[in-house]
Amino acid sequence: MASAASQTMPGPPVEQLSYRLRLLHRQSAEPSFRVVAQRTGKAISHTTVGNVLHCTSPPGWGALELVVEALDGDVDEFRTLWVAVRDETSPLALPKPVAWEEEAEETAPTVDLSIPDLDAVEEDLQDQATRRSRREGETRKELLLALEARADLADRLIHLHEQLGTNGDVTRNCADASLICKMSWESTANASSGCRTNCGKSVMSGWYSWRS
Repeated sequence: MASAASQTMPGPPVEQLSYRLRLLHRQSAEPSFRVVAQRTGKAISHTTVGNVLHCTSPPGWGALELVVEALDGDVDEFRTLWVAVRDETSPLALPKPVAWEEEAEETAPTVDLSIPDLDAVEEDLQDQATRRSRREGETRKELLLALEARADLADRLIHLHEQLGTNGDVTRNCADASLICKMSWESTANASSGCRTNCGKSVMSGWYSWRS
């Protein structure tokens, strides 16, 4: 038996499919539509078999495959014919370009900076660095002055202890004054002058009490 696909004829794909189906049916001794339906295990009705063989409209692949198998045709060759019919009657749309390809085609914005602009930016950065360095230097200077004032106050308190001797009340008063000065110093950086004043008053009061 010659294969259905080996018989060619000019024309649109749907006409070629219709001709080869009728040729396959004839080469199979033209069984009735009911017989062909029975050969498919009644998976399709005899009416569907008639529609496929007449090919009045492009058949679905499921029904066409069952009819070709029932008539001992070449499934692969008829699949090629069916695909050609589908491409003609329902062509696939071309995919749209992806977004990144469209974005790549767009011209990227550019920023043109002149030499004066670059010089101005560099000058501004240098100015910022200078101001920051100056602030750091001033902060270090203030810290050193505060530490020196604290050390000087401590030396003065030690000297007063040595001058006042071992008098209990005066020593206690001076110790209290030293503790107050220390607490005042730790609570605020600007309390050094007030601390020295309070401490001096306490020491003088103790001195007068000791003299009397």
